[in-house]
Formats: sequence, structure tokens, C-alpha cells
Amino acid sequence: MSTPAARFEAFAQTAEHHAAELHGVDLRGANPLRLIDNILTRESQADPGDDLMSVALCYGIWIGELAVRELGAEWVALEEPVAPRLRIGDTIVSPIDAIERRLKDPNAPAIEAAYQTMRDLAARVTSDDTSTLRRNRAAWDDMADDRRFAKPAYGAIDSDSALDTLDTWVHKEAIAGQRVLCLGAGGGTHGPLFAAAGASVTVVDLSDRQLEHDRRYADEHGVDITAVQSSIDDLQALGDASFDIVIQPVCTCYVRDLAAVYHHVARVLQPGGLYLSQHKHPASMQADASPISSADTDTYRVARAYVEGVALPDAPGAAHREAGTVEYLHTLEALLGGLCRAGFVIEDVTEPVRADALAPPGDPAHRAVYLPPYLKIKARRRA
Repeated sequence: MSTPAARFEAFAQTAEHHAAELHGVDLRGANPLRLIDNILTRESQADPGDDLMSVALCYGIWIGELAVRELGAEWVALEEPVAPRLRIGDTIVSPIDAIERRLKDPNAPAIEAAYQTMRDLAARVTSDDTSTLRRNRAAWDDMADDRRFAKPAYGAIDSDSALDTLDTWVHKEAIAGQRVLCLGAGGGTHGPLFAAAGASVTVVDLSDRQLEHDRRYADEHGVDITAVQSSIDDLQALGDASFDIVIQPVCTCYVRDLAAVYHHVARVLQPGGLYLSQHKHPASMQADASPISSADTDTYRVARAYVEGVALPDAPGAAHREAGTVEYLHTLEALLGGLCRAGFVIEDVTEPVRADALAPPGDPAHRAVYLPPYLKIKARRRA
């Protein structure tokens, strides 16, 4: 079976052959976009029938390949039985559909204008994962004393109360003696609970100040907690198949590459091992924090594009966002389908209920009546 790259090259070559043989122009010469516009005008006048879709496909892919080379665009939706799209930064575009609109409607935007829009989108793209890492580490260091985000269990915890406090999904697991990775879970809550239940615990977190809570608990109570400072998408310090259970509270929104997180978890988790993860729901990440107006308190505006891995703008004061951090939106396809592609079987999915219609408009509980804030996934590593 041919690869998408080979198919796209074949379509692009068909467009060049069509332009040369039927219209006497060379798309590899000067002003190819203007030449394509002229070709489309003649094609729409000569043949308004079904062949226009073939023309749109070939020339749309030719323009898409140009954008890949010149603008750093990326083809997406290649598995779907529809025309593929291009991702440029945080935006999805379809050059094939742009060509088809131009063929059907002479008043539709010219291809030169459409490509200029694509250039403008590419110019907005910024990617500096190193500075993002530093910013998120500093933000979570600052929140190490905030009891909303760090809830250290410094008191003694017996094994029974620890098990009662843990997620119900782990109640059927034999925790004592298990090797548990608490991923992105510094702050002194998850690690101590699993350690008190008899597990051998490793806690990975970006913030060393958050990890100090886990180290302090381990020292005070003589339990086995290993603290590793690292980003959740970089687990090179951990060995293959070295854990039986991976517990991950909400933290994937702070890394761009969700697939890398899943890849590392699959590597360090033994076959049959349990992976429990929580995430910010993409619908919640897309919407504003407050209702659109004081007169319409039951409507929240969807303000951000639904594109995998897009960095979200700052939202000062938004209760569903953490101040000072860089956050990324992850789509349901990436969250759920990405798990399957990484070698997991999904056993359950829930959307934890945080809604309260009695809460004042703009309160997180009122907002949760309309927008689920979290997604929780139970998955198991395939053998």
C-alpha cells in the first residue's frame, strides 16, 4: 500500500501534468498561484461537472505540498475518508476545499489570497518548549505552598485509611508490594497515600519544591518514596516495565506532546499494568471562564480552536486555569485514541461531576453545569 507522502506526490505531479498539457503553463515557474487561479477560471467555465472535484484534489494537494515546504505546514486527518487538511500552527485549513470553492464560485477568494492567509498563519507560529518548561516549573514551584495544589499528608496514615482515600478504580488492585509511579503528582498527596498502603512509590514532577513534600513525608515516616524531578514527557531516568501501576492526576495540559507522555508510560509500565489518568476536558479548555454577559448567565462562549496541542492564551483570574503556566489543549482523539495507539486498552472513562446550578454565575461549579471540567481514564497496558 502506498504511503500518504507517495500519494500526495502523485497528485501533485498530476496537477503539474494537467497544467502543462492542457493549459500550457509550468507550475514550477514564476507566480504559480496566479497561474492556478487562471486555470481554475478556465476549468470552471469549460466543465462544471464532476471532474471539478478531481481538479480540486490535484491542485489542492499541489498547494498543500507547497505549504509543507515553505510554511512548515503538516497534513492531518489522513485516516479519514474525507479530503485531508493542513495544520498551520493552531489552525486547520483545507486547500482542496479552497480550490473547490473557487471552481464553483468565481467570487470566492482567489488562491493567491488564500495562500497569503496561510502565510499569515505560519508567521504567528511560535514554539519554544524550553522556555515553556522553565515557566511551568517556576509556576509550580510558586504553588508549592498553595494548599489548593499541594496537599501534603504529613500526618501518619494507616493502610486502611489510605486505601479508602485512594481512587475507587484502584480498590480492586492489590496495592501492597506493587510498584507505583505517581506521574506529575508532586505535592505530598498521592505518593504518601500509596506508600502508606504498602506500595513502593516513585513520584515524578517538574517542580522540585512540590517534590519536597513527598521527600519530607518519606523521611518522617520511613516509607519508600523516590522523588524524580522531570517533565512527564521525559521519563528516560526510569527503566522499562519497572512499574505495575501508573497514577497521573491532571497534568498533561502542561506539555505539548501528549503522544510522548503515552509512549513513556507504555514503556515503563509492565504488560497488564494499570494506568489511571485525569485530564482537563478539552471543552472546558476551549471556553471562557465567565458567562458572556450579566444578562445571559447560562451561556459560555467557545473562544478557542479545537486543535491538538495548541498553546492556550493567558487567562488571568480564570478558575479552570493555573496562573503563570503555559497550557495546551488536547483533543478527545489524542486523549483516547492516543492511548489505544500507544498500546493500551481503555477499560472505563468518566467525567467527574463538579456541577452545581445553585452556584453563582462564573463560579467553577456553575460553569461545570454546562462544561465538564475533567476527563478520567482507566486503561491497561496490552500484553
